Amino acid sequence: MKYLINTFLLAGVTAISASSFAADTYCNSSIKKDYVPAHFVSLNNGTIKDTRTGLVWSLCSVGQTWTLDQNGREICKNAPTSFPTWKNALDAVVAENANPTWTVNDWRMPNIKELDSIVDRSCYNPSINQDIFPNTYPVNYYSSTPYKGSDDSVAGSNYDHITSRIISFRTGLENPIRPEGQTRESYSLRLVRCGEWPVTDACKAK
Repeated sequence: MKYLINTFLLAGVTAISASSFAADTYCNSSIKKDYVPAHFVSLNNGTIKDTRTGLVWSLCSVGQTWTLDQNGREICKNAPTSFPTWKNALDAVVAENANPTWTVNDWRMPNIKELDSIVDRSCYNPSINQDIFPNTYPVNYYSSTPYKGSDDSVAGSNYDHITSRIISFRTGLENPIRPEGQTRESYSLRLVRCGEWPVTDACKAK
């Protein structure tokens, strides 16, 4: 059964072009890997569990399609959706939890520490283990951890003055997004939820 990571229409939401994905991933064998496939257990439904943290991740980024190839290997087809604002990405999480193809509805955006836990800095372009997370594009990914921008006068539920800390999966480095930068670039999203065990402090974070 295929699970489609919802590609619903939001104003300004676009797909990342295939040219954004560079196939020339470089891994340095002299650098110790941050994790190995043995740390992860496939749940055979488009999700994968990290036994180090208890977190369950969507195998594919939002906008990609999870399926099996002719050899029974899990793959992520197509490009991830690109969200121009953090609010667009937060809205995407709400939509995914309403998506009937999922059997759960407690998906959320990972915080910056959780997102960092799947970065593999022994690799570049992308900085992630693609044996675990196939066809990950070397682009920026949102986290739920806010980064306060330049306009302190805006309060309440307006997101214009609060943006997300992000990680570049091209380099594995963390960056903040300032409001002026959001108008020029879009960013991708990978979903996470708490597993059954162990319930760590990071897993409790919302």
